[in-house]
Amino acid sequence: MSRISLVLIFGVATVFGLETALAQGTAQKAPAAPAKAAAGAKSKGRAVLATDPVITIEGLCAGATSEAGACRTLVSRRDFESFLKALSATTRGVEPAVYRKIAVNYFSLLLYAESGQKAGVDKDPRFEQVMEAIRLRALADMYRVQLTEKAQHITAEEVEAYYKKNIGDFEEVDLDRFQIPKNNMQNLSDVEFRSKAKQLAEDLRVRAVKGEDVTKLEKEALNALGVKESSNVQIGLRRGQFKDEEEKAIFALKQGEVTPVFDAGGLWMFFKRTSRETLPFEMVKSEIHGILYGDKTVGLDKALHDAVHADYNEAYFATSPTAFQNAANGASSVGNSAAKKEVAPGDAVITIHGLCGSQKPETGSCTRVITREQLEPLLRIALLNATTPTSSIPRSIAEGYVNDLIYADAAEKAGIDKDARLPGVMMLVRQRALGDLYRLREDEKARDISKEGIEAYYQKNPAGFEELTLTHISVPRQRPRIPSDADFEAKAKRLAYELQGRAITGEDMEKLQKEVYQTLGLQSPYADYEARGIKTPPVSSLKPIRRGNMEQKTEAELFALKPGEVTSVREFPTAYVIYKLESRRMIPLEEVTAEISTKIYQQNMVKLMRALASVQAHYNERYFSRAGGEPVSTAQIGAAQKAVAHN
Repeated sequence: MSRISLVLIFGVATVFGLETALAQGTAQKAPAAPAKAAAGAKSKGRAVLATDPVITIEGLCAGATSEAGACRTLVSRRDFESFLKALSATTRGVEPAVYRKIAVNYFSLLLYAESGQKAGVDKDPRFEQVMEAIRLRALADMYRVQLTEKAQHITAEEVEAYYKKNIGDFEEVDLDRFQIPKNNMQNLSDVEFRSKAKQLAEDLRVRAVKGEDVTKLEKEALNALGVKESSNVQIGLRRGQFKDEEEKAIFALKQGEVTPVFDAGGLWMFFKRTSRETLPFEMVKSEIHGILYGDKTVGLDKALHDAVHADYNEAYFATSPTAFQNAANGASSVGNSAAKKEVAPGDAVITIHGLCGSQKPETGSCTRVITREQLEPLLRIALLNATTPTSSIPRSIAEGYVNDLIYADAAEKAGIDKDARLPGVMMLVRQRALGDLYRLREDEKARDISKEGIEAYYQKNPAGFEELTLTHISVPRQRPRIPSDADFEAKAKRLAYELQGRAITGEDMEKLQKEVYQTLGLQSPYADYEARGIKTPPVSSLKPIRRGNMEQKTEAELFALKPGEVTSVREFPTAYVIYKLESRRMIPLEEVTAEISTKIYQQNMVKLMRALASVQAHYNERYFSRAGGEPVSTAQIGAAQKAVAHN
């Protein structure tokens, strides 16, 4: 289920344009550390006061918080800790050890929020809708945090009462286990082995009942089957670890008794009881605490979701997960447009039954409808923040949104609006909405790519779309999995140069590659497949290559070849390789349109993010070294300044 939490604290995800702009050196040189921060560093013994800056942002003007006469934003200790207080309402784990990481992400939040404010995104018709979605998500997160905190308050009396009520669950039977394989793993169709194993298990069980040692019986069975011995295991078994029928047989055992033979997948098994006990309370106290915590959280989650049913418009969601991220789709399309032509902007894509919100119907259940027009801006923002394949699946994003709506509804009913931290949370909501919509609008600009722009790029960069079809001869320098052998390598080198001369005269490359294996006593990589009659590609074949796929000198020689010509012997760490050019072609524009669109999109993002790349943040080391946990390296700071707090 894909969600976007208000602020990511424990990791930073980069935005392509900003990261690349910094990497290309477009950012201005970082200014010297602010005077105030430097002065503070000299007086190590002085405490960081509430009015002292803990984050100084050079290049960011944020109205009243900016120093006069300079484009500099100061975040005081009081401001930062007010932010932490609001953040703690929606996110667990806001502790001093992670303050520095939070500060880095707070810088990114401020940077994008201020950029959005200056760009006037709050005038965008979608702004209120985006802000409302983030508000609901924040309420949902506040409710989750409160539930978790309440669920963790489990009294000693509750734990003890659970133990007494469920004493049978803590009964443990100690057993000797006999197990042998049901099948011959070297030949799964060996019927004789299977029959013999079953009979052995039954016969040896009878001897176990008579009192013979289970360990010796298992060893005897494995020897009879020709299977490597394994150490016999004595196990402590509790209820819930086996199938009902088998568990019933095990717990019905008296001292020294033996179960029937069980069919346990690929094994024949039986057990002999050696002892039985009820685990003492002190040993299982922690386990019970976890059970009660799960009952309080998972149980409530189930109750909330059982009361609500959501229907998803399959005509809309039946689309490729990657289609949303394809630049060729353009800024105005989301997903597979062909699959969605029948779904109009005002059509329902999610219908939620049982989610009333502020509605109080006299009869019947509540129904809430989310249209395509309402959902798509939220989808596009979620996709900008996606960090995994699952989080970029539209249906998964929609399910996460419904989950947030369910928890937000519960939060409002529980009176979350009375929480003293709510005003601070709502300030974060607005900042997040400004930043998210700003990034979405920049992304839309970058994806506004014309057909003429794609054609111009293709014409301007012909070398990038030239493709070679090659065959090759690869002569390994050493035998696989064998220590270095100078004689073998010398022989391989002589062979490579000999075969290169023969390839130049026109001998077949496939024949020459097979000769390599024969001469050096090696097995073809396709030998196992060929032995089983599986069709394989020629051993001398290669996938078509383009520029940028190989080592520079080899690539230059390859692209200088004419059809039929052969390269020199290329000496790589593991092999001597000779290439022959079979053919070359210019890839047609229609085959690379999507690829070019992606490249132009990336270039556009770099241009759009250059202004932000010049903004630099400095952190008060006295404050963060004491309150902020472990020091952060210079490299980490540099990487963090490229990042946006999201997901």
